Parts: sequence; structure tokens; C-alpha cells
Amino acid sequence: MTVEVSAWMAGTKTRLGLEEREAISRGLAVDEEFAVIARRLGRPTSTVSREVGRCGGRSGYRAAEAHRSAGERAARPRRRKLVCFPELAAEVEAGLEKRWSPQP
Repeated sequence: MTVEVSAWMAGTKTRLGLEEREAISRGLAVDEEFAVIARRLGRPTSTVSREVGRCGGRSGYRAAEAHRSAGERAARPRRRKLVCFPELAAEVEAGLEKRWSPQP
């Protein structure tokens, strides 16, 4: 069985979309190889393999759950540069005190 994926299902260049995850799930349900699923999605085989591996394996992969957990991983809190680099913060503060602007 071959499952077609239209252009609107493509997600972004770097992240899988829900529709792509559903296509992966359908491919797994009919015991397709990762390479076949990846080719149909226009993605590298390693992308499909890593996705399935981190989200339950061949028997436990669920598209909606995988999509939710991917969103949680992407939304991790990031520290701000001025917090991470005190020297940079001091330089910015000194520039602001002098009313410096990077624009001409």
C-alpha cells in the first residue's frame, strides 16, 4: 500500500509537520521500511529513523503524541545572551549610558 503525501503536508524544511508524522505512522502500520517512507516524504531516511526511534519505536509510534512532544522539546527555555555573557551586558550598558546607537 502506498500513501501519497501532497505538497501541503510538507511541514517546514527543518521540522516535520503533523501530516508528515501521520504519514510515517501509516507507513509503519503497513510495515514499510524507513527508506520508503522517507522517499515518499522527500526527507532523508535518517530523519524518519530518528523520529521513530525517539517517539516509541516501530510498535509504539503515535503521530499526535510525537507531534506534541516535538513541540515541547522545541519550546525549551533559552537563556538570554546578556544573562549568559556578563561582559557583553556591561558593554551594552556602557553604550546605552553614552546614548550610543549602532545606526548611523
